[in-house]
Amino acid sequence: MKRSVQLLTMLNRVNKLLGLELDLNYASHYGGWQLTNKEGSHIVKHRVSIKEMYCFLDGMIIGVEHCKKCI
Repeated sequence: MKRSVQLLTMLNRVNKLLGLELDLNYASHYGGWQLTNKEGSHIVKHRVSIKEMYCFLDGMIIGVEHCKKCI
């Protein structure tokens, strides 16, 4: 599976877990992947490499799932 498809799959999981509508966009000339709200008006995570965004989304998933177990 391509890394970009993995990112979008992880983003869908984050959106479902948190009940949000976050979006990813990519621009190589600006520095990589950026996580924003659906409208793109608020930046959640500034532009980073695909590896860094993968780790960021993975951390969000692990954190949310861990907190839900504690409640």
